[in-house]
Amino acid sequence: MLTASHWGLFYAKTKDGRLVAVRPFEGDRAPSPNLSSLVEHPYSSARIQTPMVRRGYLEKGSASRAGRGADEYVPVSWDKALDLAAGELRRIYETYGPSAVWGRSYGWKSTGSVNNAIALMQRLLSLLGGWVETGNSYSTAAISTILPYAVGGKLFKPTAWPVIMEKTERIVFWGCDPLITNDIDWATTLHQGIAEIRKLKDHPRIRTIAVNPLRPKTADVVGSRWMPVKAGTDAALMLGMMYVLITENRLDRAFLANCVTGWNEMEAYILGTEDGVKKTPQWAEIGCGVPAQQIQSFARELSEHRSMIMFGWGPQRARYGEQPPWMAVALACALGQIGLPGGGIGVSYHYESGGWPVGKGPVLGQIPARPKAVWQSAVPWKGSRAVPV
Repeated sequence: MLTASHWGLFYAKTKDGRLVAVRPFEGDRAPSPNLSSLVEHPYSSARIQTPMVRRGYLEKGSASRAGRGADEYVPVSWDKALDLAAGELRRIYETYGPSAVWGRSYGWKSTGSVNNAIALMQRLLSLLGGWVETGNSYSTAAISTILPYAVGGKLFKPTAWPVIMEKTERIVFWGCDPLITNDIDWATTLHQGIAEIRKLKDHPRIRTIAVNPLRPKTADVVGSRWMPVKAGTDAALMLGMMYVLITENRLDRAFLANCVTGWNEMEAYILGTEDGVKKTPQWAEIGCGVPAQQIQSFARELSEHRSMIMFGWGPQRARYGEQPPWMAVALACALGQIGLPGGGIGVSYHYESGGWPVGKGPVLGQIPARPKAVWQSAVPWKGSRAVPV
């Protein structure tokens, strides 16, 4: 039987109603080692095999709130669990209205267009009259908020891998570990991106650099040079690099004049005319921990070769998380290679086989998640309609 998971397509073998073996789909370019563990998941002792309900709630309903955190959980039938959940939803909507319901089935889900847990939950709550939503996502809250201001769009399509393999000379894995994160997909992956990245090992032309507080697995597999940077200081490192590009006359002034808005202000900030602080490699070293000489040579290396910055989402998952991706775009502008074959910046090479050419085949849409409500609460809406990530 051919079926799908986040780790890819695979053939499942069953015996007496039990999954006993899996075999990767022959079209998978780099089958995930995680597929073999799927055999154990359904039968793990850590898996909850039946609905469980807090004993106090089972006996007293919502009047049992004082026992939360102390009560034991007891198994119930699926029919009982569904009745309890439906009854509580009805009580909340009738008593407090939809603004008292925060609806978020966040994160990974069942693969498919019909059994998507998030869509099904939203469909149910839409039919009931609405709910308080989540603004943005935990995965890309900062980067997807700042990129529309920096480049006019969110997670834009990156340069395709065939172009990378033909034209690029330097690849920077900045804040990402694509051999790890490309192993899983929001839907189902055929691991095209992993197959391309593995080709970088001993490549005759392309050299790779990993900028990361921890040494990524990708660096070990493809032989990347590792540049450890203190967590949260990526922007300082980039400022020091841009100082070198400016003072050594390595900027493409024509590109900056024709394609970039705000560069004059950026350059004034880097040179210290705005605040009196020159963002030199020596200044950057104090914050980011990368020696000034390495910062200088790194900036020169990228400017002298066709370079692609493959920027990850790790650096933006922090306070002031919009600063690193914003600065990475500025660095790419300073290098002047945006738009050149194999040059510039991409922000999704580490996810969903990013960089693989998009297919033209039809895509099955998911079940509609926001139908018109069939029941309206008499309780007026109170407060915000979204909780921002």
